[in-house]
Amino acid sequence: MRGIRIRRSVAADVPYIRESSIQTAWESLPPWERDGMSFQDFQETMGKSFETFFARPSTTAFVAEGPQGRVLGYVWLGETADVFTGEKLAWVYDVTVEDSHRGHGLGQRLMQRAESFARRRGYRHLGLMVAWHNLAAQGLYCKLGFRTIDLIMRKELR
Repeated sequence: MRGIRIRRSVAADVPYIRESSIQTAWESLPPWERDGMSFQDFQETMGKSFETFFARPSTTAFVAEGPQGRVLGYVWLGETADVFTGEKLAWVYDVTVEDSHRGHGLGQRLMQRAESFARRRGYRHLGLMVAWHNLAAQGLYCKLGFRTIDLIMRKELR
């Protein structure tokens, strides 16, 4: 994709990243998780979580910027610890590409930038979670060398 550059995010990008991240999280919920929940309530709750996570010192985001300066996507990463070993690892909290620019390698470029950044910071691993129904993203992550190591299951108790 000509004319698209990947750059570090700036303060002016944060509202876009916030809103896109909340939308992605909403779309990632299985339908039964959305039952009885309004998007507005979810937006308020996730907005608070976003503010907490995005304010962490380890948080970094890169944006894909088009020729006219329009943000076309981003990758947001930070740090977490492996629950079994305690090892610190880089973690992709979210990666999003605008619908009109999907399927052209932009998500791959953003993920490669995140990987390069994590490697330069000395991390040995880069992790992420992906929705069970997001097969396109799962395919990209497998292509980039990610492997499934955990599977989250949940049962509704009523």
